Amino acid sequence: LVTIKQALELRQLSRSAVDSPWCVCSIVGFDDFGKEIEGPISMTRKIKQDLNPVWNETHLLAPWALGDSLRLTVLSRGRGMERYQGAVKLDSPNYEDGPCEGCLPLDEAPDALLQFRVEAVRIQEVTV
Repeated sequence: LVTIKQALELRQLSRSAVDSPWCVCSIVGFDDFGKEIEGPISMTRKIKQDLNPVWNETHLLAPWALGDSLRLTVLSRGRGMERYQGAVKLDSPNYEDGPCEGCLPLDEAPDALLQFRVEAVRIQEVTV
């Protein structure tokens, strides 16, 4: 389970309109040749014209294999253009032993922070 709580101090990337941000969560793994691949993706809703958006959304991502990482990417749209605010990558050891909760800087904007909670849960196989 991934809970994307909020972002703080995002950059204003449009010249005239306040940006409307959202967050994309993806699973990052490796193929048989060691090439990085991104798996299932989940997105928050867009928060209109807010550089400190609060989402408080929980998403279930599956399948999620041991050793996979998570990438949380914040994007924004202003004046019709999609823009990259930054991302946080969480390596697997951070959340395999129990819930991981924190607030980390975005790679492209160290003053901007993303608050999250990650908890690995096992989904039991269901037979019908």
